[in-house]
Amino acid sequence: MRVVSFAAGLAAALCISACVSSAAAQTFKTLHTFCADDSCSDGANPLQSPLVQDATGNFYGTAQNRGANGGGTLFELVNGKKFKDVFDFPASTWPLGPLIQDADGTLSGLGSGSNGNGLVYRLRPNKKKTRWTYEEIYVFCPNGQGGCTDARVPVMLTYVGAASGIPYDGKAPLYGSAQFGGTGSSALGAVFQLTPKGKGWTEKVIYSFCSVGCTDGMIPSYGLIADSAGNLYGTTSGGGQFGDGTTFKLTPNAKRTKWTETVLHSFCAEQECEDGVTPSGLVMDGSGNLYGTTPNGGEGNLGSIYRIDSAGQFTQLYSFCHQQNCADGDGPQASMTLAPSGLLYGVTAQDSRVFSFDPATSVYTVLHTFCSDGDCSDGFAPQSPLTLDASGALYGTTNGGGNQSSGGTVFKLTP
Repeated sequence: MRVVSFAAGLAAALCISACVSSAAAQTFKTLHTFCADDSCSDGANPLQSPLVQDATGNFYGTAQNRGANGGGTLFELVNGKKFKDVFDFPASTWPLGPLIQDADGTLSGLGSGSNGNGLVYRLRPNKKKTRWTYEEIYVFCPNGQGGCTDARVPVMLTYVGAASGIPYDGKAPLYGSAQFGGTGSSALGAVFQLTPKGKGWTEKVIYSFCSVGCTDGMIPSYGLIADSAGNLYGTTSGGGQFGDGTTFKLTPNAKRTKWTETVLHSFCAEQECEDGVTPSGLVMDGSGNLYGTTPNGGEGNLGSIYRIDSAGQFTQLYSFCHQQNCADGDGPQASMTLAPSGLLYGVTAQDSRVFSFDPATSVYTVLHTFCSDGDCSDGFAPQSPLTLDASGALYGTTNGGGNQSSGGTVFKLTP
C-alpha cells in the first residue's frame, strides 16, 4: 500500500531551503501559569491535554498533577480569557490526553488510574456548570489478569464525527488505542471500543497489534481519528516492515463486528530514515489526505512532516532542524491542527516552537519560540495539539515553564 512519491519529495526538498518563512507580526499571551501558589491548587503539567471549546466560547482542559486532591484538575478559560479551576479529580485519576464533549456539556477523558493501567471517566455538569459529577465508566486491566487482554495505558478517545466538530451524542461508540495489552500473545497494543449499555459501558478490543511478526505495528502511542465512513486511522511507535512504526487504517465490515487493518506506511523505508521514525498523531483534510509528524528521522534525524494521500501515496513534506541552530525547532510530538485555509499548525517539544506549515507551498513558519527570554515565563515543552477558534486564534498548553514552579502554562497566539 505504500508508494513513495519521489517527484513530490524532490520538489519539497528543493523548496525547503527557499520556503522557510519568518513569522509576521503576531500576538502571544500567557493566559495562566500553573502552580501559581504554594499548594498548587490550580494543578500542574497539562500533559498532552489540548483544550476543547464549548458552544458559548469557553475552553476546558486538564492538568495532570496537583490540585486539592493531588490527582489533577479540570480548568476553564471563561470566554477564552479568565482561568478558573472548576474540578479537582480524585487522588488516583491523573487525567491525560484530550477531552470529549457531549452536546449537553458532559466531558469524557482518560486518566492513569491507581494501577497505572488507565481508566475512562465522565464529568457531568449541572445546568449552570457550577458543580460537576465524576464517574469512572471503565478501568483497564483492574487486576492485571491474563496479560491485560482488555488493553492498558490508553492514550486518546474519539468517535465518528469528531473531526467535523460535531459534539458527542453520548450514545455512539467511543474508540481508543492503548499502548499495551490486547488479545494477542505479545500484548503490545490494541484498539478498543467503548459502548454505552444500559446504565454502564462495555469494552471490546477490536484489533490487537503485533499479530504476525509485528509487521502490522506495535505500541500505538498516539490517538485515532475517524473519517465520515467510520474508518479509523492511527500510528504505532514501533513495528512495521522496518521496525520503526507505522501509519495504519482499520476498516470495519458492514455490521462493524470485524475490523481489517491495512498498513499505509512503514517508517524508515528510505535511506537513513529520511521518511521519519516513530510517528506522532494524525489529522485528515476534506479530501482524505492524512498529515502527520515524526519526532525522529527526516533529513536531520530530528523529525519530519509527511502526507499520505487518499490513494495511499506517501510524501515527506518537511524535515525539522533545517535552519541554522535548529531555529525551526525539532521533535514534534503532537498531532497538527488543520485550519479551514489548509494551513497546518503544530508544536515542537524539544526546542519549544509553535509553527505553521502550508502543504500547498511547503512554506514553514515559526510563530513563537518559548523560553526565549531565559526565565521561561511563557512556558516550554509544548506537547499538546493546538486548538483553533473561529477567529483564527490558537490556544495551547505547555507541560513546563511558567516561572519557578515549572508547572506549565496556557497560552493564546494570534498568527
